Amino acid sequence: MPLKNNLSGIFTIILLSLSNQLTHNQATKAEWSIFCVDSLTGLIMAVAFVYPSRKLADVKLSSVVKRLLKKPKFATGTS
Repeated sequence: MPLKNNLSGIFTIILLSLSNQLTHNQATKAEWSIFCVDSLTGLIMAVAFVYPSRKLADVKLSSVVKRLLKKPKFATGTS
């Protein structure tokens, strides 16, 4: 399966899970994008902090996906 299809599926899952957490309506697509990316960066940083090196450069897409899909409550408190 091409990487592009994997990424679009992952982002769809993330966006659907975030839609339940909306606190107010975002008026523009830019506000919606910032809201989604903010939570996604929190998840990526949480994965980086689990690594022994604690470096963002060591994080792989497969690691983020594994944490997101296998442990849904992995980084629930990230913001």
